[in-house]
Amino acid sequence: MNKQKKITVIVSIGVLILVIIGISFWFLLSKKSDSDTGRELTEIDYDKYAEIGYDAEKVDKLVKLIDEIDVKISEDPTDYEIYLKKASIYRSLHEYDLAEKVYFKAIEKFPDFGAAYGELGEMYLGDFQDFEKSVEYFKLAIEKSPYRSDYYRWLADVYSAKFPEKKGEIESLMLAGVMDSPENAATFYSYLVNFFDKEDNMDKAIEYAMKALEIDPSNEVMAKKLKDFQAQR
Repeated sequence: MNKQKKITVIVSIGVLILVIIGISFWFLLSKKSDSDTGRELTEIDYDKYAEIGYDAEKVDKLVKLIDEIDVKISEDPTDYEIYLKKASIYRSLHEYDLAEKVYFKAIEKFPDFGAAYGELGEMYLGDFQDFEKSVEYFKLAIEKSPYRSDYYRWLADVYSAKFPEKKGEIESLMLAGVMDSPENAATFYSYLVNFFDKEDNMDKAIEYAMKALEIDPSNEVMAKKLKDFQAQR
């Protein structure tokens, strides 16, 4: 082999080695990205968790479970439910900022799945008390998973409790749920029965009680409500 060929072979081998190193580095970074869902609990403040009723043993078990979940994510980053499980553990520890980061990671990787949006909406409502964000994420959850009747109900609850000017949208919201998820029609009608009962709108309460009974004539509770409403007319 002449000198020129030797140089060519050496250069080719060098390039190949660099390519292999580059691919390996990219793979390691992608694995890190898959498991990097926020700051982990490197320093555990047991006194803080004691305030929410968790002893050291309970906290250690939850932290160990988080570590195990991180390993599973690095092995199979396509498991959507594992992200939700990790976020729920952080929420149980009242580590809401970390839970939020995990939900964002789940949304980044699975933008068309509704559960992370819905659980974020619930967290913004109850834990952060950020009602506008809760509305935003409940709407996104409905858009992504229109078959989930609970998302419609949670959004309607926020409207009733925190945005009274939006109460007028609740009926159309529930009827949209009937269209999007007809198998849950009785649930939506029942919600409207209770809503209009609280609003002292007996005509509407009767209308939706009758619709609910058309779907489930054996519903004795709804039948009694209808009878009571008619007596109040």
